[in-house]
Amino acid sequence: MEEPVVEATILPAITGKSLYLEGMVSVNVYVGFTDSQKINLDADHILEHGGVEFTFDGETTINMDLVAAGEYNGINEYTVLSPGIPAKDMDKPFTIRAFVTVDGETIYSEPVVYGVLDYAFNMITKPMPTTPNKIQERENLKATLAGLLNYGAAAQVYFGSRSGSTYVTPDVLMNDCLQGYVNDGYLKAEYLEMNWDDSLLTPIEEVSTEMAVHFATDAPVKSSGKSLLLNGAISVNYYTSVGEDKTAFENCTATLYQWSGKDYVALKNSGQVLSKENASYTADATPVLVNEGYGYEFQMASTQIPAKEFGDTVYVAVVVTDANGNEYSSGIEEYSPELYAANKKNDTKIELVQLVKWMTVYGERANVYFSN
Repeated sequence: MEEPVVEATILPAITGKSLYLEGMVSVNVYVGFTDSQKINLDADHILEHGGVEFTFDGETTINMDLVAAGEYNGINEYTVLSPGIPAKDMDKPFTIRAFVTVDGETIYSEPVVYGVLDYAFNMITKPMPTTPNKIQERENLKATLAGLLNYGAAAQVYFGSRSGSTYVTPDVLMNDCLQGYVNDGYLKAEYLEMNWDDSLLTPIEEVSTEMAVHFATDAPVKSSGKSLLLNGAISVNYYTSVGEDKTAFENCTATLYQWSGKDYVALKNSGQVLSKENASYTADATPVLVNEGYGYEFQMASTQIPAKEFGDTVYVAVVVTDANGNEYSSGIEEYSPELYAANKKNDTKIELVQLVKWMTVYGERANVYFSN
């Protein structure tokens, strides 16, 4: 007599979660996929058919870019990042579900709710380590988290105060919890202070003529402006205008080429110049007719800039290609979040001043934390 086949129940489970601070703030989720007998499912099947569902502010995003992360208590773990969280929304948590599809059926884990404030609570109130270097590392993290929440609260106020904004400043700000942590002895009061001065602002390192030889400025293309995108991930927003005749580039396209400050230094030290081939990031755009007087303008964003690199220069060139295949360059543009802060630190909008100053303080603290 044949033994009956026992079908084990598939049990995807979220085994851990933390915060990813090195780039844009994201939730970092650890996931295990086993059956009811705690036998790990096939790794190749998991990487192809498993993933994590993130629901944030009413919108659901599926991420199937799982990465194997080793073993924990006999369970193979995988890790995945949530979408980035805009500064003004860091008080809102994600609802997270892991899933895997087996034989056409998608099985989900129990939902988990997690966010920036949960991580901050865990890291600020967690028992302190005992060795001096680990104690200092934790203090650096606490200072960074206090800066992060103060920056987020400043974003809540700024985006709520802008004229015509549909966003309304909430009655409770995400940094309201910080004073309680100070009162309970978990957090040093000095971490709540901005401690701002101009020495925090790192000067731009301008590109040399020799390094930019492939991107010499060509008329009629020119840079018409740059700023920061602050409502989501921090990135530089570039504007490039094309021609005095608004019909001259009616069928043109444009490509943005970007190099980080570290890219620039490495290329310079190795005797190379900036080129299309060694750009670390490219992005395409199509022209937008802005108005009758200014012709066509391209608007495109750089990559997201990690907080620890707010002081680093970002280098960008925009190359426009017309309908005949002729290429024109805007030349190299340099910018950074800290330069934006330097330009806005005396703005008449006090909410914006608070935002850029806390952004810079958070960036400086993140730089210290990740450098040690």
